[in-house]
Amino acid sequence: GRYQMPLDRVFRFDEIKAAHACMEANQAVGKIVVSVV
Repeated sequence: GRYQMPLDRVFRFDEIKAAHACMEANQAVGKIVVSVV
């Protein structure tokens, strides 16, 4: 079977500090994505 990694949250590039804080605090259950578009 295929395993799909859950997506926790998508941040805009201007929210990079919040994304890093989320990662450092181990708050994410899945992947954290930073959108640069």
